[in-house]
Amino acid sequence: MQQTLQDAGQEYIKTRKKARQQYFISVAQGRSGFIPSLDGVLQNATIVSEIDIGIHDIPLKKIVGTMSHSRALMFAEGFLPLAKPNTEFYAKWITLFHAHMEEGIRDPLRVHEYLNWFYVIEGNKRVSVLKYLNAYSARAHVIRLLPKKNPKDRTIETYYDFVEFNRRTGIFTIWIKKPGGFITLIRHLEKYDPPLGVYPDKYRLFYSSVYTPFRELFYEAGGKQLPCTTGDALLEFIEIYGIPKKITPSRHRNIIQGLIVEMKAGQGEGSYAVGAEPMDEPRETIVSSISGILSHPKPLKVAFIHAGSPDTSGWARAHEEGRGYVQEKLQGRIETFSFPGVPEDETAYSIISEVAKDHDVVFTTSPLFLNATLKVALQFPETRFFNCNRKWTYKHVRTYFGRSYEVRFLLGVIAGALSRADTIGFIGGIENPESRASVNAFALGVKAVNPYARVLLEWTGKWDDPGQSRVCAHALCALGADIISQNVLPPPGDTSGMYGLYGITEKKDCGEYSGVHYAHGIWKWGVFYKRILKNVLSNTLKTARNWTDQKSTPVNFWWGIDSRILDIEYTREHIPAQVYNMVENLKRMIMHNEITPFQGPITDQSGNLRVSEGESASYRDMLEQTWFVDNITPGKTSNEGTVKDHDVSSGSST
Repeated sequence: MQQTLQDAGQEYIKTRKKARQQYFISVAQGRSGFIPSLDGVLQNATIVSEIDIGIHDIPLKKIVGTMSHSRALMFAEGFLPLAKPNTEFYAKWITLFHAHMEEGIRDPLRVHEYLNWFYVIEGNKRVSVLKYLNAYSARAHVIRLLPKKNPKDRTIETYYDFVEFNRRTGIFTIWIKKPGGFITLIRHLEKYDPPLGVYPDKYRLFYSSVYTPFRELFYEAGGKQLPCTTGDALLEFIEIYGIPKKITPSRHRNIIQGLIVEMKAGQGEGSYAVGAEPMDEPRETIVSSISGILSHPKPLKVAFIHAGSPDTSGWARAHEEGRGYVQEKLQGRIETFSFPGVPEDETAYSIISEVAKDHDVVFTTSPLFLNATLKVALQFPETRFFNCNRKWTYKHVRTYFGRSYEVRFLLGVIAGALSRADTIGFIGGIENPESRASVNAFALGVKAVNPYARVLLEWTGKWDDPGQSRVCAHALCALGADIISQNVLPPPGDTSGMYGLYGITEKKDCGEYSGVHYAHGIWKWGVFYKRILKNVLSNTLKTARNWTDQKSTPVNFWWGIDSRILDIEYTREHIPAQVYNMVENLKRMIMHNEITPFQGPITDQSGNLRVSEGESASYRDMLEQTWFVDNITPGKTSNEGTVKDHDVSSGSST
């Protein structure tokens, strides 16, 4: 026993030496040198409740501090002990060290959990010993400190998502910085139904067989160099490949290495680029013409893959018109091929894969094709892939979309000017940040000309669903709406006028109604496809294999009205001249960057100031909107069939 305590004393001297070194390093780097104290961390925080969540195994790496400043002075960062030998602290530390070596430390710690970090109430020396011996976890009685919600504090907003994730799964280790990431992971885990084997529930199986081996392979491939967490990387993996039964080196090492290449290109926080300005068409010179001919001696084979049919879908028809336009303008230099009616499910991967074998450029025009497109693109680095999506771009797949909120703002101005009931309906498809930005822009347009009007919001829960749109329209009429905004594009063959922005002219006893069409947004995809393909022909847009050696960040193309890919079309006989002139003037001002729909002050439904007076929302703010403007009211069916909080797949505005 005496010999063992002597050995423990020697270990203490070693760790104290490390503690002193760490202290001086920390001070030299401008930190206090001691572990954090919770009383210091909470100085400017508001705690709304304390929740006793019981005894759990918690990762030691997340135990970062202690309760009080006086206790903090006993430890350098990492819970390395600073007290001199032959003190009471020293005696207790070596006794705990000996006890752990003999039979393990059994008594649970008591800790506060705040923002997914732990601060010790009882058991500081136990933590010090366990960290020194590189233990992974410890049993602890956890009391959660819940901060006051703050929509402007992304960490707190993410933490509330984590609390729900932790409540469902019992997992403390995973942290996801991506907005809405925890909610997305919960949605994936709800569908995860593997055979449990020896595990008591699917969450422990997921943690042991998926998360832990993924983390090891992620670190092995250099994942620690990325400005994201392992949880962020795993979520990217799951969105592309789904949740496997287990992660193994033989099957997943190369896939995870490819994922890191993608994340280095554009998925780390702040490392993407938004191409808001229209790309110039390359100037034709003798040199560029010869270079283009040498690079593409045969016509470029270009595929367009649609979820719908141009005969039944306005969205597919708009892209097909764009294909016809670019085929005519670049005749002899490209050949285009159309593949309509591709299912928006797991079968899309095999179809896109077959198409990619025989084509130089592939455009997939549904946002729900993004994951399948990326999965195929990783296998065909010589092919250029583009997906019509407002999400961030990848190295292997460029994404493109239009700033449809600009058109929605103008439609809102018309609605606000023409409404007599001051109640206007808006029907959206699937709720996600892009669709939130559209309805917010519409509501801001309404408010700009009619501050007394309210916008009633309904979601169909699907893209391009005329039947559910009619259900929502009936509900909005019953609530008093005299103007409704729904599909941006008219369905092929539609003669009712009930698309885009329209007014209710007659309500019948049977619940049916008739209306008059005012305006709708139009897409001119041919303008985009021509500019992109001319840059491909001139080798301005490289293949993924060539991008790998470049330091430039791939661009997410997000063009607006100024690019001419978006515009507004009116039924002039139903629009008063003064309203038409006002909207056209506003459109010109948007095109010349004189105004933007998201100019402050803008307040959300909870009264929070989202954009200050004199400021404008950034492109990133608009691509990640999680809130609604204060003149928006949810309708009766707005929670039915709605995908909430950063949908797993984004969808197209139709």
